[in-house]
Amino acid sequence: QQQQQQPNWGNMFQNMMQQQQQQPNPFGGFGGFGGFPQQQQQMPSHDQLQQRYGAQLEQLRSMGFYDDQKNGQALHHTNGNVSAAVDWLLNHP
Repeated sequence: QQQQQQPNWGNMFQNMMQQQQQQPNPFGGFGGFGGFPQQQQQMPSHDQLQQRYGAQLEQLRSMGFYDDQKNGQALHHTNGNVSAAVDWLLNHP
């Protein structure tokens, strides 16, 4: 009679999460597709944010979010994902 060993799911999940955090997000530069926050980075200038996220900033303004500095910060933290940026803005008044 052989006993079958059960996998340690907690360790497997933890290892998988650590590996994922160490790898850069391959979709981070695709505007609305990169909503996974990465490590803390230096905040780009207003002009850099405008150049990088101009369309997304306009989209946020059309939704009633008029603070471009705060919108740029939200887009920066969410890698340009407008839906995630709206959530970020609502949770960081």
